[in-house]
Amino acid sequence: MNNTIKKWQYNIDSLTLRERILLQAIIIMIIMTLFNTLLIEEISNLEGSIQEDLDQIERKTYDTQQQIIQDTQVLQEKKQIFIGEKEYFTKLTQKIISNNEQLEIKFDRLVPPDKMINLLRNLLVETDGLSIVSINNEAVEEISIDRFNENELVQEDKIILYGHSATIQLSGTYQQIYNYLLAIENTQWDIFWNSLQYNVISYPIAEVTLRVMTVSTDKHWIGS
Repeated sequence: MNNTIKKWQYNIDSLTLRERILLQAIIIMIIMTLFNTLLIEEISNLEGSIQEDLDQIERKTYDTQQQIIQDTQVLQEKKQIFIGEKEYFTKLTQKIISNNEQLEIKFDRLVPPDKMINLLRNLLVETDGLSIVSINNEAVEEISIDRFNENELVQEDKIILYGHSATIQLSGTYQQIYNYLLAIENTQWDIFWNSLQYNVISYPIAEVTLRVMTVSTDKHWIGS
């Protein structure tokens, strides 16, 4: 190894100045070429790595955009569902409020149980000659109604009501009976009647059996 180095050194020393300068230039060019080659390779590798990173970022960006689009569609669908449910509950609330108000108004118009018998008797004044054959009270019936809270849309405790019914038998002419039924319909109180039997006894006299009812929160019998 030392002999080789000495040989190279001897050969260089034997060169002229011009040849030495030329040799140094060649060596420098070789070194620069090697350096440039290594630098270019390093830059190429760096560019490849950067390109891979950019491709990965681009893929992630695309995936993120697609996810945003999907999430936006889901949110829009949920929004439409929410709007539909909101409209439904709004209408339901309005209906519940309206039903509760109508129910309260209806209750206020119903004749109280302890006044219904007297009312039926007093209406005879509007029918000249009509007479009461009999009035029979029936057993009180329990009625339950579901009541809803319009603020929370939940069912509250059931409203327990009581139906008070009576059967009244009348005797008179057709016109007298008709006027009596008309008087019941026109009274300031609401009275339910759900059955009517009309029998001619001796023309023009007939008997009619009428079943009437009112509703209240009072459990007592009519007229008691």
